[in-house]
Amino acid sequence: MSSLRCPSCDAPLMDRPADTRAVCKHCGTAFMFDGIGSHVPEYAAARLSDTEAVERVHEWSSRIKGGKEFSRNIELAKMTLRHFPLYIFGKSITGESITVVSSAVPSMQPGIRIIDTKSAELKKLSPETDLSDFMMPQTEPESYSSLLSVDASSRKLIFYPFWLTQYVYRGKLNTVTVDACTGRVSGDLSIEIERKSAIPLAAGGFAAISAEGVVAYFGYFYAVAAIAVTVLALIYYSVRRNE
Repeated sequence: MSSLRCPSCDAPLMDRPADTRAVCKHCGTAFMFDGIGSHVPEYAAARLSDTEAVERVHEWSSRIKGGKEFSRNIELAKMTLRHFPLYIFGKSITGESITVVSSAVPSMQPGIRIIDTKSAELKKLSPETDLSDFMMPQTEPESYSSLLSVDASSRKLIFYPFWLTQYVYRGKLNTVTVDACTGRVSGDLSIEIERKSAIPLAAGGFAAISAEGVVAYFGYFYAVAAIAVTVLALIYYSVRRNE
């Protein structure tokens, strides 16, 4: 690698720090460096408090199937603020202008890659920035060159805030994230509730069809009447379930 230089004033850094962070002794700029070179990351400050994040989770749950039951029974753990490192690549390997966002750390948390930086007020990292809740990059930008067909040198590193919590629902531990800038909630419980809430409907339909087979034995008219009643009942149940 060529000698490390300040990305702001281009002054050389005499001693390479053991960490990936450094502060220029000439102009005071805080910067980071990776396999490509030095750069000044940006970060977005959280707009939502932990209390507001919890409120957003309950609002989110009220809009999904089975949400009322969820709100009554959910047990939220403590909300934890984390600034996730994200790479935003601005060019493809062919030089075309693109915008590709990818996590700079291995993460399976829901919603981490679904962000809109346009809604965030980005600030440059400074020596005074509190990094206690910042997660440092664990993946080099060059790793995405072949994987995402991006020009690694076009990378921009930002730290984006999320509130994270775990919840226990029906004995199962799940994770939910709240975008600390927009309030968008991401989790997988809505799929679980929808699937479970459809079980009674499917079971009821199966039982009704079985009963109609018995009724049909006594006559065609009785079978048609039974089918009509079953269809109306299933429609009514579906409408009520979606309320």
